[in-house]
Amino acid sequence: MRYLTTLLMIYFLAGNLCSNKSRFNEENSTDHTIQENKLNFQEYWNIFRESVVKFDTTKLFELCNFPITIKGDQDEEPVVRLNKNNFSTFFKFFLKREVYKKNFQHMTNLDFIKREQIANKSFGYQETEYWARVGDLEFAIVNNHWRLSLIYYPKDLLKKNLPFLTN
Repeated sequence: MRYLTTLLMIYFLAGNLCSNKSRFNEENSTDHTIQENKLNFQEYWNIFRESVVKFDTTKLFELCNFPITIKGDQDEEPVVRLNKNNFSTFFKFFLKREVYKKNFQHMTNLDFIKREQIANKSFGYQETEYWARVGDLEFAIVNNHWRLSLIYYPKDLLKKNLPFLTN
């Protein structure tokens, strides 16, 4: 009887270990596939940068996660949500805005984007596995793809140039 009980225990333990191992392999293979399909940020930045320089709004729409959040300089300022209908108008103002970047050089956001060919050497560059920032632009992984998701833009300029966004 002990012999039969021992055999049954070994049988159930071995079966349980094998099923856990196969489940572990399935989970890891899924994660591995997701990682392989994920566009690396530099590749995304190259496409995004080219679309900005050409002002290809059709392509930019694909590269954004709408509604895009616009944040001001202060944390306590309310955020504004930017939809596709307002994007082109706002983004033109954003690109023309004069800013100080590396070594306090005076340039527009468009000049900055044109110049920054390698994202990870850009002023203010930060990147994690699911989030990246270049200058005043933040990008996030959405549905396994990089997308522009947040733009920093002063509220006073927003109210002055685009009052319809702040009402």
